Amino acid sequence: MAELTIGQVLKAAREDLQISISDANRHLKTHRRYIRALEKDQFETIPGNNQARKLLVRYAEFLELDVEMIMDAFDSHSRLRVYEVGADKPRYVRSKLGRSGQSHWGDVLLILLSLVILSFIGYTVWSYQQSDEQTSIVDNEPTLTEPTVSEVVESKTDEASQFPTETSETQDTQSLDITLTPTVNPTTITVNQAPDKIELTLSVKDSESWVAVSNTELASGITLSAEEQTATVLIDKMLTPSVILSIGVVKGLKLTINGQNIDLSSITVQPTALTLYFN
Repeated sequence: MAELTIGQVLKAAREDLQISISDANRHLKTHRRYIRALEKDQFETIPGNNQARKLLVRYAEFLELDVEMIMDAFDSHSRLRVYEVGADKPRYVRSKLGRSGQSHWGDVLLILLSLVILSFIGYTVWSYQQSDEQTSIVDNEPTLTEPTVSEVVESKTDEASQFPTETSETQDTQSLDITLTPTVNPTTITVNQAPDKIELTLSVKDSESWVAVSNTELASGITLSAEEQTATVLIDKMLTPSVILSIGVVKGLKLTINGQNIDLSSITVQPTALTLYFN
């Protein structure tokens, strides 16, 4: 700490800021001799006491000094008790005020820089926590693996054993109780204890005949011949308990119900219509 005059403080501050007399002169737009007069405490050489005061205020502001402190010393004709702050760029302040001659912009910038650093640190920590949470979620998720070929084949085999196909079911079914009554007009065929699904097949070999089955896809009729020898329909007993089978030529026509052959030789009327009942 030292006691310096106003002029000594002005000169020291200017040199600390590495500002030349010419630079100060251009900024203040005044004579160089007036700037030198201020730094030599020769205030009386500046015309008019009020003029010296105004120039001193402008010079102190330009050098980033405490204007109030400088003007107090100017008005009281006293020295300034000052000390240096910072080794790189010292600033001269009055010890009793405990304030720096630095511009407040430096403090503002320092605060802003601190906020930016704190924000960056906070964001980094938050990102790290989010990354850990995502990693934890992924680790806890069950791992899905593709089934091997053997597993797929085994699964299909199990399903097939649990749900037998209609073909195997038909093969395991016993012979149907079928009664043909040609003496009734029209001729009737009764299938007793019929299964829910009934397969009706009509076929020819060396002949030709027109056939139709009501309430099925063959309701509009079809001609069986050497080019198209077989026609098959699947009947749901629950939905269709009976159908009418229309036949153009009985001779040479073969009728099977669920693979069981029906003898049509007793039917002599042609064309004819047969009523099939599924009980």
